[in-house]
Amino acid sequence: MTLALPIIDISALKSDNQSEWKEVIKAIDGACRDTGFFYVTGHGIPAQQFTKVQAMAEKFFALPEEIKQKDKHTAFNESSRLGTGKRRKTRPKWP
Repeated sequence: MTLALPIIDISALKSDNQSEWKEVIKAIDGACRDTGFFYVTGHGIPAQQFTKVQAMAEKFFALPEEIKQKDKHTAFNESSRLGTGKRRKTRPKWP
């Protein structure tokens, strides 16, 4: 069995009219309940940003396991402080 991930266009969430959000919310809810994952389009994030993130992920996952484990707590917990708008001034110390 092949599982296809839903593709959800979230561009309606940019609207001030919350009634336009309902279909997007319904689609996200359904995807989370049915497959647990989904692709997002209409987010406005430039393709170049995805390219940079992909390169960083490839670099990180190519590291030896002991280096990845050493950085697992500080890299995530301190780098962005999710939801606060505060960012760490230094990057994790990856080779």
